[in-house]
Amino acid sequence: MVEIDRIYALAKEKGLSNSFLCKKIGKSTSYLNDAKNGKHGISDADLSVLSDILDTTTDYLQGKTDKKEKPDVNVELSEKEKR
Repeated sequence: MVEIDRIYALAKEKGLSNSFLCKKIGKSTSYLNDAKNGKHGISDADLSVLSDILDTTTDYLQGKTDKKEKPDVNVELSEKEKR
């Protein structure tokens, strides 16, 4: 289940409005508020876009972890792995 309050808090930290987030995922400006009020859920696709915009993970937005930061994905590949 998505923790809407986490979305609101991260948006505020980044200076983004809820209506901006809704527009970025192609939804009405009341989409997040309606989700918070139990009128509907948030799809995995929308959650993925929101996590990218908010520079966090879907696990954080779902309350599965308290770590906001995305993991470091700068991994060195061997020459064999590059081929």
